[in-house]
Parts: sequence; C-alpha cells; structure tokens
Amino acid sequence: MKVEKLLSKVDRSPKRSMIDALRPSMRALIKDGLSKHSDVDVKVAVASCISEITRITAPGAPYDDNQMRLIVSTFEGLADQSSRSYAKRASILETASKVRSCVIMLDLECDALKSVRDYHLDSVFPSMGSIMVLVIEESEEIPVEMLKPLLAHVKKDNTVRGLRHLY
Repeated sequence: MKVEKLLSKVDRSPKRSMIDALRPSMRALIKDGLSKHSDVDVKVAVASCISEITRITAPGAPYDDNQMRLIVSTFEGLADQSSRSYAKRASILETASKVRSCVIMLDLECDALKSVRDYHLDSVFPSMGSIMVLVIEESEEIPVEMLKPLLAHVKKDNTVRGLRHLY
C-alpha cells in the first residue's frame, strides 16, 4: 500500500496543515468495507495505516475503540511467522510499543499478547516486553492469562527475553 509507505515518512506531532491533509485518509481507513474486508492482508494493511496515523497524532487518539481493535487484532497473527503479513504485524507491534498506544489494550481488554512464542524473532520480544511492562504498570488488576506465560517463562529460564531490565 502506498499510503503505508507515505505515512511512515510523516513525523510525529506534525503541523496542523499536515493533520488537515491526512484527514481524508484517516476517514477512508475506517470505512466498514476496509476493516471488515475478507482478505486478511488487506485488514493488516489498513491496521498498519491506522497504527501509523496513531503514531503521527500521538498522544491524541484519532480513532475510537472499535477502530483500534483492528490494530490489536493483528497481534494474534504473530503466531504465524510464515504469513505474508508477518513483517507488517511485527511493525505494527513495534509502533504500538514506541508510542505507548498499547495502553488502549487495557480499555479493549486485549489478550492478543498471548500469541508470542519462543520461536519469534528477537525484534518482536523487545516490543512485546515494552507493551507488557506498560500494561502491567497501568493495570489495576493484572489478568491471570497474562501472568501465566510470563511466570512460566521466568521459571523456565530465570529471565524473560526482552524484560531483563526488570530483574
């Protein structure tokens, strides 16, 4: 998608004129036809664009929870490294980690983080670790489903890849 490439070049917190120029794309991305497209790769491409717009407009939230669920849903596909959209999914995860947009996962009750496995690339672990740390710090309650894999990994290795700075 050309839009993804162009959005990735836009600096964070741009001038008002740039935000105004982005508005047509921002509206086009949330049309039902795109977010509910039958092709998973199209959904991931749309989520990537929404992720970039979220990065650009941070700390503001340009989309509502329903639209942000599309970003969160892409993390579930991280379990399939052979997928054509794996690299794009990992990039969305990295962007969410960097701009702290992962705090929305608390509101969305996201459990897609469970899809990370030992075989994932090292580039996924730091992003996932940052997200998990932030979610844990911001949570009033930490879901048992999130703690079980963390504690199992700690017990197994006496450390958590990507979370070593906690110890």
